[in-house]
Amino acid sequence: MTEPLKQALDRIAQAPQPDPVIFMSPHTWADHLAACQKGDTPAWVKCGECDNFLCTIHGGHADSCACPELEFWDSELGLNPYEQGGRLTVAELEALKVQHGYVEE
Repeated sequence: MTEPLKQALDRIAQAPQPDPVIFMSPHTWADHLAACQKGDTPAWVKCGECDNFLCTIHGGHADSCACPELEFWDSELGLNPYEQGGRLTVAELEALKVQHGYVEE
């Protein structure tokens, strides 16, 4: 694991826990985020109808969903959405965006 990824995961693990009403999972927050980096569930998958990617979190094309830009995924979350992050819920991704100060341009 690279040092930036380890630092990002440490920051996320120390973050306040999400609202239990929103986060309905048998796993802990840290376990869930660790699972998101394993690479077996991408957030963005190739669309079968066009050349775009579909967002498995928001359910639409990745270029028009509420996901942050690729640079934010990489630099702040330590995730590659083409390989990881697909286990995040909308509420979890929104909480991470707020936690890391993401501002849509």
